[in-house]
Amino acid sequence: KYPLPLDLVGRLHIPPVNPDYSLHHELAGFLKITPDETRLVNDALGNAYAQMAKTEAALVSVTASGENSVTLYVPPYETQGATEQKDLFASLEGTLGGPRFDKFADVSQQGLSEAYHYFGTAARTMQIEVVPQQGGDAAYLLIRDNWQIPDGESSTRTSGKETATREIPKEYGTYLNMMPANIAAFPVKQNGG
Repeated sequence: KYPLPLDLVGRLHIPPVNPDYSLHHELAGFLKITPDETRLVNDALGNAYAQMAKTEAALVSVTASGENSVTLYVPPYETQGATEQKDLFASLEGTLGGPRFDKFADVSQQGLSEAYHYFGTAARTMQIEVVPQQGGDAAYLLIRDNWQIPDGESSTRTSGKETATREIPKEYGTYLNMMPANIAAFPVKQNGG
C-alpha cells in the first residue's frame, strides 16, 4: 500500500495546502486522493481557514498606530482553535478514511499547524510600516509577522517573517479598516497569498 516503510513516513514533510488553502498536489499524489475526494478535502480545508480568519478578525486589536505604521495583535484563542482543528480533522478523516488520514497527519502536521495559525494556540503580532524612499522611488511596506508559540509547559518558541512589498498581501487585506490611511492606500495583492 505504502512503499515507504512506516517508520519513515513520519519523517516526511509534505506541504498540506497551496497558498489558496486547497490541497497540495504532492500530498494528493502521495495519498492517492481521487478527484471527488479532492473536492471534499478542498471544501474542508477552505472552510476551516475561513473560520480561523473570521475568529482572528474578531479578536485582532491595534496596539500601536502612527501616520506610517500600525501594530496589530491577535491573542491566543485555544478553545475556538481546538474546535476548528477537531472539525477539520473529522472532515478529513471522514473523507480519507482512518489509515490515509493518519498518513496525512504524519507527513503534514507541522505544515498544517503553521498554515492554520497554530489552531489558535499562538499569539500573533503584525507590524506594518511605510518605508519612504529617497530620490523619487516609490515607498514600500515592511511587514513583520511574528508568532509566540507555546513549546512545552514553561517555554515559548518564536517564529516570524519579514516582507518588503509594494502591495498588501491578501492575508492582511482583512485588516485594512484598522490601518492608517498611508498604509491602506497601498493596493491589496489579488493573487497568491
